[in-house]
Amino acid sequence: MLVAVTARGECINVLDHRARDELVALRKQEQFICPSCQQCVRLKIGEKKQPHFAHVHLNTCQFTHESLYHMQGKAMLYLWLQQQGYTVELEKYLPSICRRPDLFMEESRTAVEFQCSLITKEQFMKRTESYQKQGVNVVWILGGNQYKRYSAHWIRLSSFQAMFSYQNALFYFCPRLCTFTKCTPLIPFSPTVAFSHSFVYPLKTSQFSQLFQPNSMNQQVLKREWMQKKIRWRTHSLQIFQRGYYTFLQKLYTHHIPPSLYPPEAGIPLPSLLSIQTPAIIWQTYILLDVIGPLKKGEYFSLQQVYNALKKHMKERTLPYVKTSGKQAVEEYLQFLVSIGMIKHVGVQKYKKIRNCTVLKTAEEAVLQEEEMIQKALELFVVT
Repeated sequence: MLVAVTARGECINVLDHRARDELVALRKQEQFICPSCQQCVRLKIGEKKQPHFAHVHLNTCQFTHESLYHMQGKAMLYLWLQQQGYTVELEKYLPSICRRPDLFMEESRTAVEFQCSLITKEQFMKRTESYQKQGVNVVWILGGNQYKRYSAHWIRLSSFQAMFSYQNALFYFCPRLCTFTKCTPLIPFSPTVAFSHSFVYPLKTSQFSQLFQPNSMNQQVLKREWMQKKIRWRTHSLQIFQRGYYTFLQKLYTHHIPPSLYPPEAGIPLPSLLSIQTPAIIWQTYILLDVIGPLKKGEYFSLQQVYNALKKHMKERTLPYVKTSGKQAVEEYLQFLVSIGMIKHVGVQKYKKIRNCTVLKTAEEAVLQEEEMIQKALELFVVT
């Protein structure tokens, strides 16, 4: 921790006392107390590490197990915001919600949380709801040590990381490299792998507002990468479906569909796809086979019917800072089916069946069909 209170009640921020001899003198003169748990802390001044306060006795205080990586990053972000003219407070106590955000800007009521360790979904939602009730905006920045890139345009996206997404973007900061990495858009292919562009911003030359400016998406790169991923899934479909989607595999066999020849209309990238954790190949196939399939040509159905039928086959993500939902992703998929002539839009969230999904005979046919499908799906994305 970087902030403590003296026995006289004076708040001490070690970043405001940068001279080593000044801190040494302060340590000799004062006793320090943790402002969060009211227990004694000592001022540690090493040769290499960031000066900081540490609890004399281990307890359950939120600062007891703070890592050096987190502390260094928090200090760098604090000084970075100060240099840009922001009035920022370090580890400010918010009594109304009993929280100490890493950084707080009173003027805009904005908390900046540098999240380097894993927390549960329940802990995350509790913090989120408490901030929202007090009208506090939160910017979550993940530790750069959690950034994992599989290739130029594919990143690891765990359920934990997805929770922190802000308007289809994730922010990382690495205090060792002194860089921000912004990953956007976030278009998941599977529960843990997502297509994304990674934009790197050096700390020295970046502005806080710059992180939130829109970034353009290369649609042709998305098309190429998505096609390659689908080809790999078709090639290894039996192993993939046996490993974690046995019920889905049975569904395909029930409809006499080999695993490698699932409908080309399934597995389509969508703007709101982040909202659904279940792979698009799976939940979209359920729509094609279980919802639209049994209908006669010319029969009507609604978005709500489709969404209700899907609930037992798909899992939605917890995304409090993203203005999309699983239902919106389903609606986008129906818009795609309209664009390829499989269904017709006949009213507000009302549709009519025109034809069945495509029955594939060969893998080569699948590649040709899917290329056309993905090109059509790109029309759903707003170009910035």
